[in-house]
Amino acid sequence: MMSPFRFVPLVAVAVLLAAPARAQAPTVEQVLKASLDQSLAAFNTGDFEGYLHDFAPQLDYNGLRVDRARLVDINKELRDSFKNLSMKYERIRVNTISPDEAAATTVTEFSGSTTNYDNSGLAATYRETGQVTALYKRAGERWTTGLLDVAWNDSYIDIGQNFGAIGFSTLPTLGGTKQPYRFRLFVGEDERPGFGVAYAYTTAPLKNVIEKAGAEEVFKQLQFKPVPTEGVEAEFHGPDTPGTYAHVLVINKYWKAGNNESIVGQKIYTRLMRVE
Repeated sequence: MMSPFRFVPLVAVAVLLAAPARAQAPTVEQVLKASLDQSLAAFNTGDFEGYLHDFAPQLDYNGLRVDRARLVDINKELRDSFKNLSMKYERIRVNTISPDEAAATTVTEFSGSTTNYDNSGLAATYRETGQVTALYKRAGERWTTGLLDVAWNDSYIDIGQNFGAIGFSTLPTLGGTKQPYRFRLFVGEDERPGFGVAYAYTTAPLKNVIEKAGAEEVFKQLQFKPVPTEGVEAEFHGPDTPGTYAHVLVINKYWKAGNNESIVGQKIYTRLMRVE
């Protein structure tokens, strides 16, 4: 940015010409924000290695050891489903701890849509928001992070026919082991013959959700129950051991005729929960 015009006395001109002012080095905040902007641009072009350019090969992700390569694969899989996948920053905050250490907190939104979700013939939309704090350290001129703290993260995928009206109580993002919490769910009634709604809910360790085989197993083990007209009201308890878990809620709208049943609409919702 150009400096605003200012008067320079003629007696100082010779000195200024002989010893021009040294350019000021960028601050830690400027360096990290530039790095985050680079990540944003890479993500929106589908370059997920570039998106995670400042991540270490292995990271501490809420206490879980995760390979950077797996995070790259997760984003590639997501873009395979949503070709127009994009992200934006809602907020960025950088706190400088020392000249060689800083924390960057971002609130980020991801979104995408498709007319044919995973070859199902159904249209779908995707939206995810979350807050992540990354601890960065400098080695020479390079800043990298190997420690991520995710305070909250919500992911929605809506597939096929919408439900008209749907709502559920906010699921906790932080709790104690075995701590009870209430869950409420309601879905608007579809009066067309043969249509109904079922839901399945569970909590799963974050490790299982991140690993591809583990995530598939979580969904296979979901047990669906019909949603009554008055809705669902239940009490659950947090997991027995500390760690990071994911709430997984799946709601299906189905059409049934005789022995034939097909899903015509689906909502998949996940939310991270830390258990201490």
